Amino acid sequence: MIEIQNYWRELNNLRAIAGAENEGALRSAFQNLLRDLGEQQQLILYAEYPFKAPNGANLRADGVLMDRLRLCMAGGKRKMKKMI
Repeated sequence: MIEIQNYWRELNNLRAIAGAENEGALRSAFQNLLRDLGEQQQLILYAEYPFKAPNGANLRADGVLMDRLRLCMAGGKRKMKKMI
């Protein structure tokens, strides 16, 4: 679980040192977490993945993990409530 520890450390550094608090500034830490976890399963990170929400709105996930067949295995957006 070193990846999770690295994620929290990076978030803390961004907040404490850089003063970052908005989603855009903290997004890189989340993308790095997805990338690091995906590499263990031979998955590739597709950052800013476009998709449609159930209500038809066009959104972008911070990142999704894809296999070589372009199947999305995991993904996320730091503020999930905006997707609904």
